[in-house]
Amino acid sequence: MLRYTTRKLLLAVPTVLGILTLVFILLRMVPGDPVRLMMGDAALPQDVAALRHQYGLDRPLIVQYLDYIGHAVRGDFGRSLKSGLPVMGEILRVFPHTVLLAVVGLLITVALGIPVGVAAAVRSGTVWDYGSMALSLVGLSVPTFWLAVMMILVFSVRLGWLPITGGGNFSDPLGVLEHLVLPAVTLGLSTAAFAARMTRSCMLEVLAQDYVRTARAKGLPERTVIYRHALKNAAIPIVTTMGILLSRLLGGAVVIEMVFSRPGIGQLIVSGILARDYPLVQGTVSFFAVVLIAVNLGVDLLYAFLDPTIRFD
Repeated sequence: MLRYTTRKLLLAVPTVLGILTLVFILLRMVPGDPVRLMMGDAALPQDVAALRHQYGLDRPLIVQYLDYIGHAVRGDFGRSLKSGLPVMGEILRVFPHTVLLAVVGLLITVALGIPVGVAAAVRSGTVWDYGSMALSLVGLSVPTFWLAVMMILVFSVRLGWLPITGGGNFSDPLGVLEHLVLPAVTLGLSTAAFAARMTRSCMLEVLAQDYVRTARAKGLPERTVIYRHALKNAAIPIVTTMGILLSRLLGGAVVIEMVFSRPGIGQLIVSGILARDYPLVQGTVSFFAVVLIAVNLGVDLLYAFLDPTIRFD
């Protein structure tokens, strides 16, 4: 296990380095001067030059790149060009909102997707099976941002039940919950359809196995056969799917945060791109990449606890 984990972590190093390099290059290919955007067109040339020198933007690109990489490996992404605050501090300030949104969205996905998938597999070929899979196909086809807009129109504009924008303050849990309901439900519904179809497929494969037929032949209650024997053995591919979906939910949170104007990594990245804030965008994207790599590694290690027959070399 330790050797496998170490190898995975070492393989993650070139991946993160490649992401850092790609972000650095792409940002500098985007038209627009961050200093000009900050100071406006009426700024004097000497003032623009002084500010560029202050932030090191007048140095050769290779020097900027090496300096950026050297600080990034230590977790130092510099200071935001727009606010002047440390980038890591800005990330840590809003990251809990993104994590909360993704985790609650995953809980909604599990609560809806897995029961629907299990029921569809158990009642394979029935109206319930065809109807739930048709609804899941619709769910897979609907864009997340469109669903978010529809949720706002119905539950916020028409009914006035829930707030449209903001994320609330963690000192007020009820306010946080009110601001979380619509974004989390929107995010969860967008992935519950995929979870339902995946669960159904895994369950159908397991239900056809000999040990399930043997359990039924012994006269075990159907609930015991389904949940203790079938679902338990179908858990590994389902957990794999949940890990993939958590990564997808974290990425989808970026879109949701923009639609609902929630604080989070998505808002931070978009505001940084619009302002050509190089340190902010580089830091948030790099941090986000490391989080996704850690999530995928955690899912891999979870296999060993679900299935003791799995051994890592």
